[in-house]
Amino acid sequence: MGNPMEPLYNGGIIWNGEFNNGLLGWSAPWGVEATVRTSPSGNKFAAALRRGAKPSHSVIQKIQMQSNTHYALSGTGADAALDILVDSVSLQPFTADEWNAQRTFSADRARKSSTPELHITLHINRSRAGFPFGNAMSKEILDVPAYERWFTSRFMVTTFEDEMKWYSTERVQNHEDYRVPDAMLPLAQRHGIKVRGHVVLWDDQRRQMGWVKPLDPGQLQAAMRKRIRSVVSRYAGKVIAWDVVNENLHYNFFESRLGPDASPEIYQQVAQLDGAAMLFMNEFKTLEQPMDTAALPAKYAAKMNRIRSYAGGNAAGLRVSIGLESHFSTPNIPYMRATLDTLAQLGIPIWLTEVDVTGGPMQARYLERY
Repeated sequence: MGNPMEPLYNGGIIWNGEFNNGLLGWSAPWGVEATVRTSPSGNKFAAALRRGAKPSHSVIQKIQMQSNTHYALSGTGADAALDILVDSVSLQPFTADEWNAQRTFSADRARKSSTPELHITLHINRSRAGFPFGNAMSKEILDVPAYERWFTSRFMVTTFEDEMKWYSTERVQNHEDYRVPDAMLPLAQRHGIKVRGHVVLWDDQRRQMGWVKPLDPGQLQAAMRKRIRSVVSRYAGKVIAWDVVNENLHYNFFESRLGPDASPEIYQQVAQLDGAAMLFMNEFKTLEQPMDTAALPAKYAAKMNRIRSYAGGNAAGLRVSIGLESHFSTPNIPYMRATLDTLAQLGIPIWLTEVDVTGGPMQARYLERY
């Protein structure tokens, strides 16, 4: 609680969300002790203590959103032995119409100039999207001309599905095979399609080859560095980005064996080999699942800041970017908006690196909402 992010929307309809005025506007259920503490840096925050009587209770602020109807905003935790600390609280209601209006306004601001032109007639033949719009590419494109024609007429950016991954290029230790991605890359380049490097390493233990899992820390470090040098040096300057350590919030294969700074060290190594590429932290369920505690926006931001600050990352010009895998079912627009606004405070690019919506009769409508 030393230096939390600023509350979104200046707190919205929440009063005293930074607790600079003590607990004014806040309350606590019977049996819960609520107090305001001050961190060594001078930041004030609320603490809910001794919650044994009601383990699910903490500090509460009541708000009136509709006539004669009250709602309560509170943070809870089932483990009564833990204190709950609260700061930078915000809540901003909006309607579906307001969301659509803001979406249109933001798109217009990004894609249109602010200078109106009168008494002119325009004829537009759109040959390509004006913003990065891509799709995954599989190796079958090398042998199916119809697939190549369909793909190359629609997309500006691509990510190879599996063909650059470690388990595809070095299935057997010390026997590397890049023939497939070596053929796919020039095909994309011929059509002006930019390629994202996917992935340098994957933190999921299930995605490691059988020969990798039993390596001791020293052997794993050597194999990991060899992999980084091999794939990044081979395609440096030919790809626009790297998914460096894939899904390192949900998984921790390399951290569990090489220490908590494994990810930041890997980002530094990749940056030294390809300083021009964007280095993504690629993660799922940060944007689409509010109940997935492994990948909450605050945890994403904390991990990204650790990567950026490690060994002078910012001073060295580490070009990190936010990569959000986006596997949607029913849209939760308020949570999506709050997540994007939270991550935007990092001040670095945000890409939706994967987008899909569960099939069904509402799929088209949900895609439009997203």
